[in-house]
Amino acid sequence: MSAALNTATALPQEWQEWVMTNIMRGVQTDAIIDTLKNHRFSDAQIKAALSDEPELAANESKQTIRKLPNNWKEWVASNLLAGTSKAGIVKTLAQQGFSSAEIALEIQTASKSPYLRAAAKTAQTLKKREWLLATTSRG
Repeated sequence: MSAALNTATALPQEWQEWVMTNIMRGVQTDAIIDTLKNHRFSDAQIKAALSDEPELAANESKQTIRKLPNNWKEWVASNLLAGTSKAGIVKTLAQQGFSSAEIALEIQTASKSPYLRAAAKTAQTLKKREWLLATTSRG
């Protein structure tokens, strides 16, 4: 039985989160692409998922791009670690009055941070530990 090629324009939310998590973990792009192809996603879907970084908006108004306050930086990092979609983060920050350029800059900076990658690895280790403890305590 052969599975049909998935032709939707975007990956399902759970796969978008999977891509983001693996990028944050530092997984090689080729490995992510291979996995997505093995699950029958189209080249267009894969390209869209891997280029889902918010673009730095042109600052045509020449406004100063403010840095987000530390409490909002922490919020961004926590939500990226929790697997919140970047679109959801963008929406919330926009509702708080941050410009698209400020938002894009912060998400790109946080996503590429080695600190956030280290935190993601630690979070994954803790999830495995919790699973192991829950599994062994059932016996």
